[in-house]
Amino acid sequence: MSLFYPGYYHTHEFSSTSAQMDANTAKREAASAKTDVTFLEHEVDRLSLISEALWTILKQRLDLTDEDLTKMITEIDMADGKLDGKKAKGGPRMCSGCGRPNARRHVRCMYCGELMKSGPFE
Repeated sequence: MSLFYPGYYHTHEFSSTSAQMDANTAKREAASAKTDVTFLEHEVDRLSLISEALWTILKQRLDLTDEDLTKMITEIDMADGKLDGKKAKGGPRMCSGCGRPNARRHVRCMYCGELMKSGPFE
């Protein structure tokens, strides 16, 4: 084959090297994704523990029941009209300075520069 196509072995060798580089890249990306998943699992566990601790304190101090919590979760979930276990995405925020709507990602009003007010869960 090399008599008719002198670059065959060189091209084949390059192709093999390229495939090896692609495989190494895929391995690195898989390892990175696994690290990200492990971190997110840890964060979910940590936030779940915090939520349970806060709910326990509220129940004890305010004489609330699990039914009260379930009712509030359902109420918040239904804010977008769907019972889907997700919090509704907020629409635009109104500027307190000029009254115009701004996307939630803006820290300042894009029209007048007023600092946008946000709640604790935004």
